[in-house]
Amino acid sequence: MLIVFVALRGIPEPQKRTKRARMSETKYKKGQKAKYAESLTEDKDESTTKQRKTCETSAEIDAVIHSSPFPQENEPCGSILPSVLPRIFDDPAEFFNEYGFRKSEQEEGRDRDMTAVKEDAMEQKAASEHRMKWIAAVEFAHSDMKNELKWSDVKTERLTSDKFEALIREGGIPHAMRPFIWPRLSGGSEKKKEAPYTYEDVLRHSSSDNPSIGVQIEKDLLRTLPNNICFYRKISVGVESLRRVLKAVAYIYPDLAGYWWDLSWVAIRVLH
Repeated sequence: MLIVFVALRGIPEPQKRTKRARMSETKYKKGQKAKYAESLTEDKDESTTKQRKTCETSAEIDAVIHSSPFPQENEPCGSILPSVLPRIFDDPAEFFNEYGFRKSEQEEGRDRDMTAVKEDAMEQKAASEHRMKWIAAVEFAHSDMKNELKWSDVKTERLTSDKFEALIREGGIPHAMRPFIWPRLSGGSEKKKEAPYTYEDVLRHSSSDNPSIGVQIEKDLLRTLPNNICFYRKISVGVESLRRVLKAVAYIYPDLAGYWWDLSWVAIRVLH
């Protein structure tokens, strides 16, 4: 998610921080690629192992392009990345739709309406056919590849032809391909490679940066998407991910005045 936001904002240039921030960062070494006057470094602390594990589990999986990160798509909570699903469900999964939102009475009634069920089946079939068109187009654009095409082999510049624009206009980017297509078309994947610091660096230092911003973030975590299974409890994995992203963005973009609530809406859309 962070690389998509960075693609929109750009990699921040080195800039000076407040006197308080500079004093708190005197232990960091200076360097040409410094984020601030005192830069992010390889300094270690007790949270380093945890932050590294977080980065490893949130990294893009190098999968073949016809596979889906949503193994139970169209099922309750089936169109959510497994990495943000709750470890324990307080209510039966059937109470939620495929995106993890609690079903309304109208939606529950629709599940029992045979006409509506048939309509949903037709929509799912159309979505599946549209995804197959995307897969075929991506494979054709990389027809020079000899082995089975993986996302690590996909060249972003080959996804910008008129064919792909027509597919986007026809039915958008298939849900199962968005985690891979969005970072590439937004420029986030390239910005990630160019960044002079890693997500692990940012997580380590943002965890203790500007406590007042952290307090405001905590207030907003549960009120952004309270009717979604991934974001309605403090201990939810989705809430933990949202907290990390918001703190990271507030840390690397101090020109944004730190943090504002609307940012959580942007973050949650990409995380979810």
